Amino acid sequence: MRVMILTPDLGYGGAEKSVAAVSRILAERHEVHVVFFNLDGDCPYFIGGTVHSLDIRAGRNVWQKGIHFWKRVRKVRALKRKLKIDVSISFLEGADYVNLLSREKEKVILSIRGSKKFDHNIRGISGWIRKRLMIPWLYNRADACTAVTEGIRNELRREFRIRDTMPFMVIPNFCDLPEIEQRCTEPLPESAQQFMHTGPTVITAGRIAYEKGYDLFLPVFARLRQHIPDVRWIIVGNGPFERELKSLIQNHNLTYTDTTVPDYGATIWFTGFQSNPFKWVSRSTIFLLPSRTEGFPNALLEAMACGVPVVAANCPYGPEEILGEPASEKEFRQYGVLLPQPPSDPHNLNIWVSVLTRLLGDRLLQQELSKQARLRAQQYSPAAVAGKWYGLLEMIHEKNSDH
Repeated sequence: MRVMILTPDLGYGGAEKSVAAVSRILAERHEVHVVFFNLDGDCPYFIGGTVHSLDIRAGRNVWQKGIHFWKRVRKVRALKRKLKIDVSISFLEGADYVNLLSREKEKVILSIRGSKKFDHNIRGISGWIRKRLMIPWLYNRADACTAVTEGIRNELRREFRIRDTMPFMVIPNFCDLPEIEQRCTEPLPESAQQFMHTGPTVITAGRIAYEKGYDLFLPVFARLRQHIPDVRWIIVGNGPFERELKSLIQNHNLTYTDTTVPDYGATIWFTGFQSNPFKWVSRSTIFLLPSRTEGFPNALLEAMACGVPVVAANCPYGPEEILGEPASEKEFRQYGVLLPQPPSDPHNLNIWVSVLTRLLGDRLLQQELSKQARLRAQQYSPAAVAGKWYGLLEMIHEKNSDH
């Protein structure tokens, strides 16, 4: 089949990483064309198939945004016609609208990567229009949808009135365990080794954004240091919430360092963006995910592939599904620790501090959770996820043939 994958741009986020991964999977069997609204800078991920750029950036005001939107629709429609596309798959909401409105004779699949209900960026009058009008009306015109978690699929069905007859598959992101294990073996800088050797380390990795809930973890970390004075927090990544987070750290009487060679007296280290976060995560004591909301938490699954015990907030959506069924104790799951959200709630804060204090001091528990985490990561192999995508395209193709 001739398959188009449509997405706004290619940054360093989880959705963009998934676009690249799916393009590589589908290019093994089909003719794939990956279309971006615009391409600025270098592509951080390897793309499968042929890359196209519309070279149409977002406008600076509402009027300009509208004009550029319809330019994208017209240009994508022409490209679909020229390439004789059979199936067009879009990632992220803006691309979904363009995909549906540029429709020719091809089948349209929407790949939903995150919650609409809990997205704090969807608010105000425009947010109401998107939630109550655009998503229900447009999304129901698709031939099929995919979601990365059961929670997102259920939300779309329940909250946004996606019809029951719509084929709606859950296709999670995959985890390339051999590649991650190999990258875990790369050496850390001497400065990082020294910082980690000063005490147990908790680590977070990914984009520093409001929805990641790092600020919610601050009171937990401050209290945790009363029980374990030498515990350190390493923050791998950067993002728009970094400046505000640093201010909040100082409000909690904590200290941070953000230089390449850290201040070893600091309690929190901002390492900045790292091309290989796995070598950092794999050498930490535990991995944390204190998020307010997630789509599919790649960082959580990748930490599990690193063989690190993981602790996550039970946010919508993803952590509960990835960590499995409840184990013998309330907060412990088959493959990790799932704690109540938000961490900063007074009752929840006590639970977080109690569980983390125990986990950081129990080497045998760490080893057991490490083993279970790696087992779970194996279940999200590229082969398992690829089979779901192949199956969906075959189903769509058969439906087309019937008509």
